[in-house]
Amino acid sequence: MIYRSTMWLVCLCMLIMSGCMSTSRFSTTSNDYQVARNQIAEGEKDRDALLRVIELSKKARQECLDCQMDLKRQLAKMDAENNALMQKIQALDQTVKNNETVISIQETVIRLFDDSNQTLQKSIKEQIASQQLAVSTAPAQAN
Repeated sequence: MIYRSTMWLVCLCMLIMSGCMSTSRFSTTSNDYQVARNQIAEGEKDRDALLRVIELSKKARQECLDCQMDLKRQLAKMDAENNALMQKIQALDQTVKNNETVISIQETVIRLFDDSNQTLQKSIKEQIASQQLAVSTAPAQAN
């Protein structure tokens, strides 16, 4: 039993002695502890700043996405307007072609009418000339 008690006493002394430190080692450990705490505090500040930056970038990203959606809607609207205008242009082109065809036909008809007019005028002049000739020769025959 004495052996046991002695062992306990020796263990207890060693435990107490191991817990004791020299002043220089304590101040070094204390300084290291303060440096570590300061580094942790700076790290937390940096982390908080990064979290704020991340939140700001998320907001900016969402604004960009919203702007992108608005631009996509505007683009779709402009594409629809462009398609409608292209259809109008095609319809107007067809109308112009039809009008050009009508104008060409009208020019042909006008030329034909002009030719007919000249032919009629020439025929009338010939008839008038032959009637005058017949009138001028008829009194001479009567004499």
